[in-house]
Amino acid sequence: MIKNFLFAVFSQVINILLIFNCNADTFNQPEKNANIQFIKSRAILPNHTSHGPSVINSAYIENTAQIFGHFTAEDAFFNKLIVYGFLNISNSQIKEAYIYGSAKINNSNFINKLTVFGTMIAKHSTFKNISTNAKKIFIEDSKIENLEVIADADPSIPQILYLDKKVNIGSIEFKSGKGIIISSSRDINLDQIKIIGAVVKENYL
Repeated sequence: MIKNFLFAVFSQVINILLIFNCNADTFNQPEKNANIQFIKSRAILPNHTSHGPSVINSAYIENTAQIFGHFTAEDAFFNKLIVYGFLNISNSQIKEAYIYGSAKINNSNFINKLTVFGTMIAKHSTFKNISTNAKKIFIEDSKIENLEVIADADPSIPQILYLDKKVNIGSIEFKSGKGIIISSSRDINLDQIKIIGAVVKENYL
């Protein structure tokens, strides 16, 4: 009876020590436990698919990249990019992209079409055609040929486009007919932009 009791106590002590050791290792090595997939060093791939958080740095994807999860890309080229999750991209070139989630874009060039189903933030970038259903779109110091804002399923919440610094846009169309454009820079010539389905508000500081 005493031996069984001592054995049980000893087993519990060992389990507690193992738990503390595992927790310490988990907090000390978050990158390892996050199972983030990395592609670096000027890799050239015909296609790429990843599940979970992933990072592509200095890579060339010849055909299609499909990402299921949080995705960060820098100094990369994509012929076709499909992301089911959050996109954070910078210093990259993309021919065609479909983002089923929010997108943060910096210093990048979207050659053909970009479609975003979520909030969009773009800085120092160029676009040909953008289509999005975002409630909020932030554009700063960028050039866009055509921007189309698709009507959202919930019309009670207005869709707002924020423009800041020097922005050059050919045309803006809100399909709902109830869009709001807020311009925060005197460098933006709103008279040269073809605007359909939105009211314009100037918010100069």
